[in-house]
Amino acid sequence: MSEKKFTPGQSVMMTRSYGKPFPAVVEKVGRKYAYIVGGGSKDAVDAVTGQQQHGFGRAFTMAEWEERERVSEVTRELRLHGIGPIGSGRFKQSIETLEAILAVLQSAPQETEAPRD
Repeated sequence: MSEKKFTPGQSVMMTRSYGKPFPAVVEKVGRKYAYIVGGGSKDAVDAVTGQQQHGFGRAFTMAEWEERERVSEVTRELRLHGIGPIGSGRFKQSIETLEAILAVLQSAPQETEAPRD
């Protein structure tokens, strides 16, 4: 059996299939589910994966949420430089590799167009 990642009193970020993510708190952890309170409701999520019992929501530990935000920021910056994944979906490279690529792009001198006459 996989290890549970939630503990009572732990701060988490909760997402749902609608609306914005919101901060919440783990109220209790049972054998199978962790019970999350926040956003005006109480949700049961799988104690191992964080997947909401009824619905498409998910609870993220703060460390997982920060990593998710970090990946989102780096991929957003890469796309501003014209770099995206092949096809649709996510980059297959690690976040460390993507950050290294972004660092090279940001350290390169910016090209400007020559004025037209």
